[in-house]
Amino acid sequence: MRQKDPRKTAAIFKALLQVLQEEGAAGLQMAKIAKTSGLATGTLYLYFESKEQLLRAALPYFGSMIYDAWQPKINNEAAYESQVRGLWLQYLHFLEQHPSFFILAELLSPNERIELEGAFLQPLKELLTDGLKRNQLKEVSLYTLTTTVYGILIGFFRLQTDDPNSRPTFQAHHLWAISWDAIRK
Repeated sequence: MRQKDPRKTAAIFKALLQVLQEEGAAGLQMAKIAKTSGLATGTLYLYFESKEQLLRAALPYFGSMIYDAWQPKINNEAAYESQVRGLWLQYLHFLEQHPSFFILAELLSPNERIELEGAFLQPLKELLTDGLKRNQLKEVSLYTLTTTVYGILIGFFRLQTDDPNSRPTFQAHHLWAISWDAIRK
């Protein structure tokens, strides 16, 4: 079997979010995703046999995208809080750039959503696990820490209007402070 071109895969996932943003869940069709990505529909089906397979592959891909954007920027010698804040800001930036992410998550079954959001959140889980080992965080489960940090972000986005101007940037500072205060020792 031929190796899949990572640039085409990236174009497909970018197109997936764009179609969701423009058309909503009802307009999510493989032909539209293919056209938006600049690929032939047949090529899209070589990469993903169905819309369901594409959706299942999307969340881990976005998690790795966030990790790849964050990892080179992190200073492993920086204070632990700075490391977590840097990753948190990467998630915030991703969610601001791709509000259709929430539509994507809603298209999945509850079990798939849990599994795939877990993959999306893997970089955060790894960093929080490190914080537990360093004795920097409250002695609660990893699930509780992850839910607290990520829940604040998604709650903020879900309660906002579709207008990005309704999200003043100063609120990011406050959201981070609330998140950090909730998990730090």
